Amino acid sequence: MPLGDYIIMKLSADVVLRRYHEEDLPEFSGIDLISVEQIGNFGNRPIHVACIRGDIDEINALIGGGADIHALGELGNTPLHEAVGQNNFEIVKLILCLGGDLTVKNDFGDTALDIAINNNRQDIIELLSLYK
Repeated sequence: MPLGDYIIMKLSADVVLRRYHEEDLPEFSGIDLISVEQIGNFGNRPIHVACIRGDIDEINALIGGGADIHALGELGNTPLHEAVGQNNFEIVKLILCLGGDLTVKNDFGDTALDIAINNNRQDIIELLSLYK
């Protein structure tokens, strides 16, 4: 089948923001979501939500649109905290490759490594240890 028969759509930050609005996520309920750095009802930005959802395409689109991978969200969590909390190895790896900060402590005093240890995720513990 010729390539022209396929529709290829690269996900953009605007598409992700529109998706979040259309899905009426509680984080952004009642908010006109127009920026990748916009803070939601619970303190998270779209990048945090994408990490919680585990959607690497959304994460890449948001980062491409200027999302800050060091942004603090709900309970002082960074996107790295959220990815580790969801036990998502691939997203943790992506954030680390982009310079995710292992030293940030959330409101409970936990680093991403502390969360991995608490979740007993040896694979993520080993990955985080490579970036110390």
